[in-house]
Amino acid sequence: MCTVSLPLEELTRQLAVFIGPVAKFVLKKLAGQYSDLDQLYAQAAKQILSEADREKFLRSRRRKELIAKVRTTSGFSTTA
Repeated sequence: MCTVSLPLEELTRQLAVFIGPVAKFVLKKLAGQYSDLDQLYAQAAKQILSEADREKFLRSRRRKELIAKVRTTSGFSTTA
């Protein structure tokens, strides 16, 4: 069972770009098996057949994390 709060909606949207609407069901199953976000992303990436697409999926996560880190360290907030 998933024991940590995971951004599943965002992850579902990202994965759905590559595997379609089945992403919701895939992630629901994976979230029940993996509680770590890194593991969840790695396992979700395995569902993408194309290696190039798999890399795009994993890079999109790293890019989002970097943007979030820059925003927090610069004092910039995305909340109104």
